[in-house]
Amino acid sequence: MNFTMFKFTKTLITFFLWGIISLFFTLICIPFVLLPEKIRFSKSNPFFFLGYIWNKLLILSSFLKIKVINQENLPSIKTPSIIIANHCSALDIFLLEALIGNQPHFWISKDTYAKIPLFNIIVKRMHIFVKRDDSIHSAKAFVKILQLMKTNSKHLLLFPEGKRFNDGKIHDFMPGVSLFAKKLNLPVIPILIKGTNKIFPKKSFLIDSTASEVKLIVGKPFYYKNESKEEDFVFTMQEWFTQTLDSV
Repeated sequence: MNFTMFKFTKTLITFFLWGIISLFFTLICIPFVLLPEKIRFSKSNPFFFLGYIWNKLLILSSFLKIKVINQENLPSIKTPSIIIANHCSALDIFLLEALIGNQPHFWISKDTYAKIPLFNIIVKRMHIFVKRDDSIHSAKAFVKILQLMKTNSKHLLLFPEGKRFNDGKIHDFMPGVSLFAKKLNLPVIPILIKGTNKIFPKKSFLIDSTASEVKLIVGKPFYYKNESKEEDFVFTMQEWFTQTLDSV
């Protein structure tokens, strides 16, 4: 068997396992995402533990080799935070979910995830969708996010680049992350993801788990200062990602 055929076979196995795992956990998790909002985003909701196991199994079935650096910088649920990461593969979501563990959190997501049958029940209840080309929708989503973060203790997760990039570089951040840090007065935890673009790039069918070791580097928190300009705050965080990427 040549290497291409080996990757193809391994990819089919991974997709098959992803499908079985995701269908199983989707069916189990649906009742818990239908709970009232106050309970839905609380630590008492089993959804977050189930989600952690779900994503750990997705990672295992992807045959990834992962190294986490500075994991001690991750926040506890006693310190609600805004968690940001660069985005270079669909695998990034699994990795961050597993890294956060069973701590309550929600994502800012694209509305395309709301179109996946059955799974869309979960993402519509546990994510906030933002249409960047619709200013009214974006404003309503922004208010909803602020309201959610002010109740219970939970983390907000987002990809400030806005979409996936295959080149392994850091791209311009959207300004929204600075607005959340300013309005919520919460720390921003940066997580650099390196290697997933080589393993499962955007628009690729094949998954090559041997292409690269996945590295997750957790940075120390950034805090928005009153005297800071929003664009300066964004630039400072973006520079951390660029410099950290160059150093690992």
